[in-house]
Amino acid sequence: MSEGLAGTGSSHADILQTIIDFLPSGVTLFDTQLRMVACNEQLKRLLDFPAALFENGLPTMYELAIFNARRGDYGPGDHERLAQQVLERARNMQAHVYERTRPDGTVLEIRGAPLPDNGGFVTIYTDITERKRAEQEAKRYATYLDTVLNTLPQGVTVIDENLDLVLWNQRFVDVLELPPELIHEGARLEDVIRYNAEQGEYGEVDPEAKVREVVDLALRFEPHRLERTRPQGQTIEVEGRAMRVDGKVAGFITTYTDITERKQVARFEQFRSHSLEMLASGRPLPEILDTITHGLEQLNPAMLCSIALLYSDGRYLKTASAPSLPDFYTRAVDAIEIGAGVGSCGTAAFTGKRVIVGDIMSHPDWSSLQELATRAALGACWSQPVHSSSGRVLGMLAIYHHRPRVPTEYDISIIEQSAHLVSIAIERSVAADQVRQLAFYDTLTNLPNRRLLNDRLVQSLAANKRSGRSGALMFLDLDNFKPLNDAHGHVVGDLLLVEAAARLKGCVREMDTVARFGGDEFVVMLTDLSADKADLVSQARSVAENIRNALSQPYRLAIRHQGAEESRVEHHCTASIGVAMFAGHEASQSDILKWADKAMYQAKEGGRNAICFYASGACVCNDR
Repeated sequence: MSEGLAGTGSSHADILQTIIDFLPSGVTLFDTQLRMVACNEQLKRLLDFPAALFENGLPTMYELAIFNARRGDYGPGDHERLAQQVLERARNMQAHVYERTRPDGTVLEIRGAPLPDNGGFVTIYTDITERKRAEQEAKRYATYLDTVLNTLPQGVTVIDENLDLVLWNQRFVDVLELPPELIHEGARLEDVIRYNAEQGEYGEVDPEAKVREVVDLALRFEPHRLERTRPQGQTIEVEGRAMRVDGKVAGFITTYTDITERKQVARFEQFRSHSLEMLASGRPLPEILDTITHGLEQLNPAMLCSIALLYSDGRYLKTASAPSLPDFYTRAVDAIEIGAGVGSCGTAAFTGKRVIVGDIMSHPDWSSLQELATRAALGACWSQPVHSSSGRVLGMLAIYHHRPRVPTEYDISIIEQSAHLVSIAIERSVAADQVRQLAFYDTLTNLPNRRLLNDRLVQSLAANKRSGRSGALMFLDLDNFKPLNDAHGHVVGDLLLVEAAARLKGCVREMDTVARFGGDEFVVMLTDLSADKADLVSQARSVAENIRNALSQPYRLAIRHQGAEESRVEHHCTASIGVAMFAGHEASQSDILKWADKAMYQAKEGGRNAICFYASGACVCNDR
């Protein structure tokens, strides 16, 4: 036996050899002179040592090192130098752990430790190739997951069965404006709720009572969907679903979607419809203008709106409606002469172009009116000319804010559409047909709007009652539409909606109705269908399939940029379709719309790009 291991006896050496031969890892023992005392067969297999290396007994550390160096185990370089570096490290007799990747890709974990009483050292070689591969795969998929989560437009959280936060994305923190230190792995749901309650997110509530209420509901792990309006006016849609692992509840995943713009669009549609109804009924111009300014201020309470009309000589603006501006301000600017640099409205009326002043106090157009604006506490003014159908300036629509602010793309859209309403109101005596077009048809797609759809549905129900025939109503929602708007803006999104409308019209008969319900939602009404239920279902399914196929074809949208060549965007967009069938007596038009909407929602829940039928209180979905 070698120095440091002498005196153990041959029987002890046999026992040691037997033990290490049964170990799953490779094992070597070296004495202080770097002479091998023992090794097992697993070592020879792991390091692919040939039998010849052991023919004359156990090799020394140098013999092993030079062998490894020559076959490239230590990488490129002088073989002798590489071998001597190994020996130098070994002579230190220090505990060590490191990984080595062999030329064949095998990854070894090498652990060395000195033996007691300076008796040499032992080294363990473990093949960790699969473990490293698994770690790399886990890291890769974690990167995928992180990328997916942080590109979603919605905030996402995953809470475990103990109501601890285990996963989230940055959008969640941003949407709810949470402090970063509050959100970390293991954060308690109750702490997040308590913070929100203390910030007034749930109104005037007792924070601890709110925590108990939410925690009690969460522990039921029931699916839920609700809307929450934040103190700043932002509307968040919160939707949660339980997660199950091996059939047991393992927590729940919740999405937080900012639907503020969607709600604003819906409110604007109501405001617009009310204004058009007044136009169609011939109400006096002052009343219509007041309706428009009041309606805009209700859409966004931070806005102060005014409408001014241009005198017939084209030189002066006269205030026609300004419900929230101070009286002294409206008197001061009433009958003001237009011109470049005369505030936002005077400049816009003079140039015929929209003028956006985000900060009144620093803008040269307001230099002569800054004292007046300061007294009225006005920080921003956006002025939109009201043009006649021939392009002549008729007046001005102005949006004020108390604080400096520039408009969003949505704000600009609202201003432009409202100015158009004002234009129609002024010109209605030479335009009662244009009003009807705007009152009953969607301005973007030229399809019937929901008001005309309701009228036609009522007529169809009455006709069915007389004839005994049936009809079908389809509620469609475009899948994957919002990412197009997010990536390329509403102008490109509008192009897709126009193309989708054209495809829908190509799928139905002249007698049927295709309507735009709002946003990316459409309704198709099929009339004069078979009274036989089986035939009715077959007819409706055939049209729905044609529609689904037509809408799923790629959209190639041409974009024209000012001063640049035309470019094209290709987008793939499918549809979720809900179908409700009707005769002439069993339900109202609102019931039929609710049925189709419920079936459409079921189609979305089932994975989208699907068709679901509502029948007898239940929804049945076809295979895609």
